Amino acid sequence: MEQNSPWKNVRLDLMQLHVPGWKDATHDDLEIKVLFGMTNKIYAITNKNPDKENLKSARSVIYRCFGKLEVPLFNRKVENHFMTVLSEANLAPKVYYSDEETRLEEFIEGKDIQEEQKSQSELFVFLAWYLANFHQQFKSEKVVFEAKPKWLPRMLVEDRFLLDSVEQIKSFRDRNLEKMTEAFLSQFGNDKEQTFLAKSLEKISKEDVNNVICHNDIHWGNIMYIPTEAKFVVFDFEYLHPNPRMWEIANFFTELTYAYGLSEYPFFRCDLTRFPDDKFVSEFLTYYLFFTKFGHEMYLHEARSQNYEEFIEVAATRCNLEDITSEVESLKKELFILGMFVNYFWILVFIMINNENELDNISVEDYMNSRIECYKFYKARVLEKEPDLKHI
Repeated sequence: MEQNSPWKNVRLDLMQLHVPGWKDATHDDLEIKVLFGMTNKIYAITNKNPDKENLKSARSVIYRCFGKLEVPLFNRKVENHFMTVLSEANLAPKVYYSDEETRLEEFIEGKDIQEEQKSQSELFVFLAWYLANFHQQFKSEKVVFEAKPKWLPRMLVEDRFLLDSVEQIKSFRDRNLEKMTEAFLSQFGNDKEQTFLAKSLEKISKEDVNNVICHNDIHWGNIMYIPTEAKFVVFDFEYLHPNPRMWEIANFFTELTYAYGLSEYPFFRCDLTRFPDDKFVSEFLTYYLFFTKFGHEMYLHEARSQNYEEFIEVAATRCNLEDITSEVESLKKELFILGMFVNYFWILVFIMINNENELDNISVEDYMNSRIECYKFYKARVLEKEPDLKHI
């Protein structure tokens, strides 16, 4: 086997033991394709000769090798536990096997989200329903912890990760990361900014309803459409961890401003003019709250076939719209505060990834600078100032 072969990271015996119909598989039966992962090594493996007599035999699997990056979000034991719960609720791919180094997952075939679909209300209605249902799983009796994990923003503040991260980034100055570290420290390496972040977090609700299972990385590249079933699916659960529910939605709204995989340097684009307007934010959160309260029934029988105005007419027969509107306004304030923490976190992750291993499919320095601009955008909204809508 060649030294750089992807097979050196893959254990055939795990697939033989745990993937249906693969007990007699050999390397000659299998084809391997390297997929992109920021912190994991991910492979799509196809069996050319599965056991045809086994009705549950899998044609392909995702083989995920967990990365070693040390940041608070990456608790593989917690992640695997959530993944199993979500899989059983049909909100995530089947899990064939998992430990703290590896996870074998169902391979789902579908099509990338097309540009014309990104403006369709049906897709956003689906995502509001999906996140509401997904977040509700934290209440499942199957979710059991030895010690209940903290959600990330509190970890950043209460466990001094904000301050410790500044000291850690300073230590990177002599590791060919001078420009990145100076940009980071210019924005965050002062007591005033750190105090502002800590005080902002005090405004976030500490109620249990606010602490949920989050995907933490929903963007167009992690959503597919399955034409044969006429449905959308979410995949790539690389960062499962408890977080405030508005952290998840702030992260998704930020990702709407990004385009990845471009052919020319810096291989991405961030356009803050694409951030959802206030009307869209309010409508999305309204859908989300209704699905949280009424769940599957309303989504299947009413919301998908209606425009927003028709949806609201039906919703008004079920609850007090003034209460929902008031809650939406409260959630919007939390969303903008948590949007600052979302971008602070991804800035840290990208600096640390680049410190360990340079990425060749994105300019990390440019990406980090774009995230600083996103942080400033959210900060302006928190301070009720007009944000600078930049095209990066």
